[in-house]
Amino acid sequence: MEYSDEMITFETDCCGGKPLKKTYYHATEQKNFDSICEKGILKGIDGVVYVCEKPEEAVRFLAIRGINSIFVFEVHIEESFISESFDHNERFFKCKAYMYSKDILSEEIISCFKYELS
Repeated sequence: MEYSDEMITFETDCCGGKPLKKTYYHATEQKNFDSICEKGILKGIDGVVYVCEKPEEAVRFLAIRGINSIFVFEVHIEESFISESFDHNERFFKCKAYMYSKDILSEEIISCFKYELS
């Protein structure tokens, strides 16, 4: 048997072949709330939805833009469509951001939190 340095990834679990899913958080402005509730979270102009691993991390990306009323959606999405985003300074934001290459369907939204910053 030969050893390979290639990373092996599994896109399905061992119990029924369902895609592996993980919980992430997407922050948005209040003006997008109704649309998201109706249609889900749609990809932006760059073809992805940005998510973080913790709700407070997602909030940082809107707070830096001076947005004070922020909704954070907890979503359960397929891991195989996630990739790390390198379009921000990880040391400044103190977190990693990720890109999801599909729209997030309304049934993939678990809950929503509202943050009011002052």
